[in-house]
Amino acid sequence: NRLEDIDPAVVRRFESRIYVGVPEHDTRVAMIMSFLRGIETSLCEDDFITVAESTDGWSGSDIETLCREAAMAPIRAVWGYPGTPTAGQTVLVSPDSSEDELHASAHHIRAIELNDFLMAMDLMMKRGNDSI
Repeated sequence: NRLEDIDPAVVRRFESRIYVGVPEHDTRVAMIMSFLRGIETSLCEDDFITVAESTDGWSGSDIETLCREAAMAPIRAVWGYPGTPTAGQTVLVSPDSSEDELHASAHHIRAIELNDFLMAMDLMMKRGNDSI
């Protein structure tokens, strides 16, 4: 994704270079919807547009990572993971939970929300992702 970070001597050895730009707005909306296909969300069309607008200049890989992070938020909330919107509330499962408790907790996983994306964006920025 960042050819400028590779040593020029290595770049000269490539036979050809193909530039792949960052996805445009409509493509980002389609990518986000595609990455979340089959996953329960509470997102409306305007929410997808909001996320796409917020990811202007992001690579496809960055958008995929964002979707993965947002999709994990409801699962982390069940485990009471710090930094999730429901952290500090009753933890439904713990590392010591039985298999039956784990299966029962799967029914309590909420849908992905717009806030999950906003928190995932914040997390990615804090990690110092240079390409964003």
